[in-house]
Amino acid sequence: MYTEQTLLRHLINFNLNESEEFRKLARLYCEGIDQSIIGEYFSGGWREKLLVSFCIALNKKSEYLKQLEVLLFSEINGKQIKGYILAIVLTASSDEAIKILNSYLDAYKEVSMELNWIYDALEWLGGNLSNEKGLGSSSKMKTAINILQ
Repeated sequence: MYTEQTLLRHLINFNLNESEEFRKLARLYCEGIDQSIIGEYFSGGWREKLLVSFCIALNKKSEYLKQLEVLLFSEINGKQIKGYILAIVLTASSDEAIKILNSYLDAYKEVSMELNWIYDALEWLGGNLSNEKGLGSSSKMKTAINILQ
């Protein structure tokens, strides 16, 4: 059985295994995440928020998009931000995801530590690629998107 700790270990550094077995076991874990657990995890710490964001991305639960956007703009930095970005990319339309991520860049470009992830997500979406700092080299975000799409 795929445990929460096993999945979290992969998610902390986004070392997602591209194997079919990983996807199968991750799906099995995320299928057990219902609305009450989602609410509980969104109120928890960064680990819970990372897990629930991953499951929302995996299951394409677009009904949580507004909540993900609010969390993205309220927390600015932390490992859970990567989960929010991934979930936004995979649950919103491309135009909506580009708009959200560009708004985040406009607001937090000088303070966010997650710019590589934002730029990679925008590049994957075909959005604004202006990148004067040479960021956007994190292939882990693109790998995660490709695994889950």
